[in-house]
Amino acid sequence: MSEILSVFAVIISACSFLFAVFSFKKSHSIGKRQLELEEERRSEERSAYLTAYLHKEANRRTLRIENKGNGEARNIRVFIDETPIEQYPAVPPGSNKISVLPGKGYGDYPIALSSSTPFPQIAKVFWEDDIKKDNISRNSLTL
Repeated sequence: MSEILSVFAVIISACSFLFAVFSFKKSHSIGKRQLELEEERRSEERSAYLTAYLHKEANRRTLRIENKGNGEARNIRVFIDETPIEQYPAVPPGSNKISVLPGKGYGDYPIALSSSTPFPQIAKVFWEDDIKKDNISRNSLTL
């Protein structure tokens, strides 16, 4: 009888040990995932997210570059239909170049649309922020 109790005690001890190991691994993976989520949240707080769209105010049209993220965007480069914005025919020469945008900020490029200039289709915006060096946003342009 004591042998049966001893075997039973060993089985219960082994099961308890396996349950403890399983619980530890599960707890560790949950903690690791929580840490990853926290790092991702902090990363999003420091990153920039740029978008481009046509904006109309009174009789003035612009290509608005808007930073919807919280982080600062630097080294901003804008292309309309694969042409650098500075060379695009509908953008007047000498327009102020947008190279930096703060979080939640925006900047505008004047657009002079006419029958002699093609309507812009796609705007691509490239930038750097505290998280990544090669960000890109591709936006279809509509009125």
